Amino acid sequence: MIPALIAAVAIQSCAGILYIWSIFQVPVIEYYGWEPGSVSLIASFMIFGFVIGTFISGQLSAKTHPRTLYVIGASLFAGGMLITSLIRSGEPWMFYLSYSCVSGFGSGFVYNTVMFLLQSWLPHRRGLASGIAASSFGASALIFSPVIQWMLGKWTVPETFCILGFLFFAVFLAVFFFFRSPSEAYLSALCSKGKQNDLQDGVGLGAALRDMRFWCIALTLFFITGAWNVLVPIIKPLGMLRGLSETAALLTVMLTGAFNAAGRLIVGIFSDRVGRAPAIILMAILTGAAALALIVATGGIYSAAILAVAFAYGGPSATFPAMVSDSFGPKHAAAIYGSAMLTLGLSSVVFNKLSAWLSASGAATGDYTATFIMAAVNCILPILFMAWYTKLNKREHAAVFA
Repeated sequence: MIPALIAAVAIQSCAGILYIWSIFQVPVIEYYGWEPGSVSLIASFMIFGFVIGTFISGQLSAKTHPRTLYVIGASLFAGGMLITSLIRSGEPWMFYLSYSCVSGFGSGFVYNTVMFLLQSWLPHRRGLASGIAASSFGASALIFSPVIQWMLGKWTVPETFCILGFLFFAVFLAVFFFFRSPSEAYLSALCSKGKQNDLQDGVGLGAALRDMRFWCIALTLFFITGAWNVLVPIIKPLGMLRGLSETAALLTVMLTGAFNAAGRLIVGIFSDRVGRAPAIILMAILTGAAALALIVATGGIYSAAILAVAFAYGGPSATFPAMVSDSFGPKHAAAIYGSAMLTLGLSSVVFNKLSAWLSASGAATGDYTATFIMAAVNCILPILFMAWYTKLNKREHAAVFA
């Protein structure tokens, strides 16, 4: 299990680079001369490409070997970086296609494949498995933020993307042979230790779509991620408008990776003990409180509120995959979760568009009051959906064991 775990951590750490677009934002604007609003959409479209990748890989997972899915995703992710490096001039839509669509799609392909491969190794500790996979993905910001900042100071934007593309190809190739599914002997040993119930196949995507628990999960995912989605492109520039130095703003971006990763691991493990829905409700409350604080926060308080949102965003990222496996069984969990993840991509586009409309002058003034009120209000609905999910889940279990 250890080699597969190491491979998973290395893969996710590279694929999680989509969370640090704010490091690229200003250099891309300056190099290409594009409008800030158009450049901010690169991050939104990449998240949308990411969720499409999780959806497609999920649909293929039941009939395709994880290594095959991994090769496809890794090639697209690193290849998209190399295609982006060829863009020396032009329009933002070129980045939308190469970086957002191709690399974003590959990132989602890899993410979903790794997530449920680790769950297959730890079916009795799904929160822990999801936490490891998701926290490694979130840790990318901590690992790569200072590296990319240094690279952008030394090389041009296209050169930086070229180096990153080859670097990721090298990492993906190095861990390929360690990326494997558990053997039948390993799974049989788990069964002999009383883990049989955790290994049941469960239901398919069609049955899940007819189950209101799926829609509670999908709609919670849509609303609870809104705050983080609108923050990703503006963390660094808004921090500088709110009184942080460039170094402090960069440090905040770096620390979002640490807090995001910590949330994924800690809340994933926490959900194994207290339940998935209570863990997500706590993260919704934390997100809402931090969003309200961001209305007036400056300096260190601004950084603290950003890090709180990063932690709270990370928690559900580990909890939802485990919740899907708990609710519908492991065999088709990747397909079901990939379908639910489509709402994440929709959330990114919808809430970034709303933020641009509500806070049109925010990039110049630092006033995102309407955006942060919207983000706080969004957190009420996940609490209601998770309460409903809990009621439905109890009814389902009562019917099964009646």
